[in-house]
Amino acid sequence: FIQRPSHVFLSRGNHEDLTMNTNINFHPNFLTDVKSKYGQFSTAVFFSAVNLFSHLSLATIIENKSKNIRYFCVHGGIS
Repeated sequence: FIQRPSHVFLSRGNHEDLTMNTNINFHPNFLTDVKSKYGQFSTAVFFSAVNLFSHLSLATIIENKSKNIRYFCVHGGIS
């Protein structure tokens, strides 16, 4: 982040997965939330978001080469 302060780096967690987004045990889940907010456009919005989420990494390694240190970054909900 220090080397590229004008960039934003995103990782996804377990809730950015199609299975989690459509899980009926979560109220409201992402699918029902999108349906209630976007009406006739909800399918397009939902699948655009799912497509975007699929391009985010599940984990990131941040490396400081000068100190030979690596940090493994992952969402806490992924087992």
